[in-house]
Amino acid sequence: MRLEGDRRNPNLNRYNTDLLTQQFVDTSLYKQVIHTSITATTMDDVRALALAGNLAPFAEIADYQTRGIGREGRVWHARKDASIMFSVFLPIEEDAIGESTDIIALKAAMVIEETTGIPVRIKWPNDLVVNNKKLAGILPHPLYDQANNFLGVNVGFGMNVHYGKKALKNIPAEYPPTSLDVEMKGYVFRPTIATKLLEAIRFAGEYGVMIRGNSREEEKYNALWRQYSSLLGKNVVITQYGKPVVEGKVIDTQIGNGLFVQTENGIEQWAFFDSQTKVRLVA
Repeated sequence: MRLEGDRRNPNLNRYNTDLLTQQFVDTSLYKQVIHTSITATTMDDVRALALAGNLAPFAEIADYQTRGIGREGRVWHARKDASIMFSVFLPIEEDAIGESTDIIALKAAMVIEETTGIPVRIKWPNDLVVNNKKLAGILPHPLYDQANNFLGVNVGFGMNVHYGKKALKNIPAEYPPTSLDVEMKGYVFRPTIATKLLEAIRFAGEYGVMIRGNSREEEKYNALWRQYSSLLGKNVVITQYGKPVVEGKVIDTQIGNGLFVQTENGIEQWAFFDSQTKVRLVA
């Protein structure tokens, strides 16, 4: 399904706040969907609102961020109206964080592929890629109150949309980036994809709990997870703080359970992830 717009009609590329409310708030999917033309970072905004007591599912979507957050505190580089950038607060159960955040990546990859026809894959733990080029990043942050009570997860999402090949070269990245426009060879309706993504990830927490308690559902979603993995069957090196800790071939991957890597010393499971953990393909 091709979703091409008309560059001469910028309104087709803009979010409609009233429509967002109708789609998500009036249908009770989200308590609130905030649209802002510019902010420092949606993740900071959502964090502040959640810590202030807003604990029902809500989202903030932005046209431009001055300090968008990426891995290891890096800035997510984006031009105004050229990316999909939002954060959502989801009251996920604490013991299902791993499964739930993986479900978010899976649901996002599936909805982008189903909507655009682009073969999106998941580069564990938090990137969406097309032919090993980075299309989007997903950054989950668990939230706790001052008494260290778990509140839920603040999930940041950023995807390159209206970038050509020349503009992509100016985006600093650990490996080559790509965009929806480049992959579709057209001009994509940004609001269409964004609203489908917000709908797709809303119940990730509930799916995460279901998977933990139902072996049949767990295997069904693990099969999808393997199908969408960009790492399964590939040689990788996992590093922490710049030092290699695991190297070998990925022979399996499971939702919430990371990677199973065949090393020289046997099979090693690697499910731990923090901002200093990186997974790189090895030629």
